Amino acid sequence: MSSLILMVLIVLIAVGMLSLSSLTLSGTNRDAQMAEARAAARLALMMAISQLQSELGPDQRITITADQLPDGADGAATAAADGHRHWTGVYRAWNAADADRPAEPEFMTWLTSGRHSVAADLNTAKSPPSANAILLVGSGTAGLDASHHVQVPATRITDARGGKPRIAWWTADQNAKATLTTPTSSTPDSLSAIRDRTQVITSSELELLAASQGSSPFGGIDPQLATPEKVLSIRQADLLVANRDETLPHFHDVAPATAGLLTNVRNGGFRRDLSLQLQAFANNPSQGIDTPLYSVSDRGVAAAGRDRNQAYGYGINLGELA
Repeated sequence: MSSLILMVLIVLIAVGMLSLSSLTLSGTNRDAQMAEARAAARLALMMAISQLQSELGPDQRITITADQLPDGADGAATAAADGHRHWTGVYRAWNAADADRPAEPEFMTWLTSGRHSVAADLNTAKSPPSANAILLVGSGTAGLDASHHVQVPATRITDARGGKPRIAWWTADQNAKATLTTPTSSTPDSLSAIRDRTQVITSSELELLAASQGSSPFGGIDPQLATPEKVLSIRQADLLVANRDETLPHFHDVAPATAGLLTNVRNGGFRRDLSLQLQAFANNPSQGIDTPLYSVSDRGVAAAGRDRNQAYGYGINLGELA
């Protein structure tokens, strides 16, 4: 009898150990898959940053959103397909070294994953998402309207075990959005602080942003509460409104904060801030009173013996403007 009890105990222990081994193996596989997924996500982020730096690193670049592609001469409707309407496109600006304005703007790429030949084709945004597309922004983030969703082509990679997982990314243009918060008022005492204040919008006018039903979900936000220190993401904005569902369609319209750089897209480098220049003129009005606001190359006076590339003042001067 004791032998039988001992055998039963041994069997129970064996079954328990087998179950524990199975759970440990399952957990190990799950952890390995999670590590691979995180590594793939980091790779996608690195590739998105690399694409952003290479395409928008030069100052002579201009961005658009795909829904600006017109469907028809009047531009009343967009030619971009649902899922692609919020892609960010990059154009090359009219370079200052070019003598003549280009007949058509030169499109560079869409800031998305996928093959380079596909991303570099302007018409890709006009075609419906392919079967290989990955949904990055769906109904839980931007509402049920498919025009607010974002789908991008996948990029396949090869992992250490020979598998071919898919990764995807999409770079949104935050400067195409209204800022949810108004910068706090302060008196800057350094050049960097002054420049920083010139790069941000002073008022978001969110009360004018209406929902599809005609209501204004952000109209009742107290500006004393909606400060940059307290609202760090668009999802946190849901805590400031009465109806969260009304904020979802505005995922592409509002950002916690936006900032930009005033660059000269033709010549490169920073563009001179006109307000600072007028302030300098006000402090010393005898200097530069006849300085034109901008100048052009006069190409119509070559017959008179003048240099065709000589710049001539054109339009209102700084003294009149001030």
